[in-house]
Amino acid sequence: MTKGYPEEFAIYMNYCRSLKFEEKPDIGYLRKLFKDLFYRMGYEYDFVFDWMVKKQNPSQSLKVGEEENKDEPMNPTPTANETQNRPPESGI
Repeated sequence: MTKGYPEEFAIYMNYCRSLKFEEKPDIGYLRKLFKDLFYRMGYEYDFVFDWMVKKQNPSQSLKVGEEENKDEPMNPTPTANETQNRPPESGI
């Protein structure tokens, strides 16, 4: 189940499976397990999380040498070629 992942995931899974129903997990041990892995993998704790970073739409990314024009709308009106290649709308 953890093939291809760092061994810490197997350690975590085995640890959790070995817990008895009424037994409380050692949260400090588990946090240290993954914190050590985090630093060993070369990550830095920069307080920026994935859910805080706005993902850029690939179609809106700038090409090399282009400058952002803030006066243009984000979704410009389609050109004649773009409307010709569009499938007909159904009248449903």
